[in-house]
Amino acid sequence: MNVADWRALIEAYLDGRLSAEAFMRRFMEAWNAGGLRPPRPIVDLQVHVEAFEADVLAALEDAQVDDDEMRRAAQSALAEFHVD
Repeated sequence: MNVADWRALIEAYLDGRLSAEAFMRRFMEAWNAGGLRPPRPIVDLQVHVEAFEADVLAALEDAQVDDDEMRRAAQSALAEFHVD
């Protein structure tokens, strides 16, 4: 994915067009697909997405998993893109 694709994915999550779980799945699919080296904001965000994924896997089926940390990291990544 290129920078615009990563930015669009983050914006869809932050705008509410993607649930936290859908964002996590799409992010990890893109991360694992390889291709272009991810930009630094994405590398920094990946740790938070992985932590959220671990929380989702550890939660009971009906349990709601808090995505606040991942959301803050996504906002930070998006802000870094706007600085570039």
